[in-house]
Amino acid sequence: MRRYFPHGINCIGANAADINAIVASFKAENPALSANDILSICETVLKHAQYSEEILIGYGLIGHLVKNNFDDDLLLRFQFWLEHYALNWAHVDDLCLKAIYNFLMARPHLIETTQSWSRSQVCWCRRASNVVWVKFIKRKMGKTVYVLDTNLVFENCDQLMLDEDEFVQKSVGWLLKVTAVHHQQDVIEYLKRNIHLIQRSTLRYALEKVDADSRKSIMSYSRMSRKS
Repeated sequence: MRRYFPHGINCIGANAADINAIVASFKAENPALSANDILSICETVLKHAQYSEEILIGYGLIGHLVKNNFDDDLLLRFQFWLEHYALNWAHVDDLCLKAIYNFLMARPHLIETTQSWSRSQVCWCRRASNVVWVKFIKRKMGKTVYVLDTNLVFENCDQLMLDEDEFVQKSVGWLLKVTAVHHQQDVIEYLKRNIHLIQRSTLRYALEKVDADSRKSIMSYSRMSRKS
């Protein structure tokens, strides 16, 4: 596991299947616990976690309950977790793409509010402000289709374009990459406007879903702009 975490990680070495098995076992052995009971246990696990996997277990305990339980204020609690318990990119991505995703699927009016996370003092929360949107660029919700405003995407990227944290930078590239699937020309124009600011690694990541000719053109444009 440590090869994926160059800055270090305190881990046992359990894999995703191990974590899922522990969560499933807990649910099976405690069917009478209410959603609030499990939320309390989840927060106790997070507060006292010593290993990276324990944090993922904490997230897993609550993930299946968030759609049909709790009120909108749970989003504030998620922000607190990101700022106080997340210790690496895997914690951010797991929480955003599972529990928070399920929560927002039932409350689309809250999706845009997570933009405020981009101004957090904690790098993991800033990363989350991008990661939390990657599944909502265009998402079917019941009989309707939710489409995230691309202006918000680009505002978030503007806010974090010069962020010094490498994992925040990677999240900028990730968000632009998934946005390009549905709004390729908008992303290309955005990249051209910001070609002097965007890091080369972030640019390459952002272009992964762009057609080959456009990708080659932007990279060439980037080289010429840097020379000038």
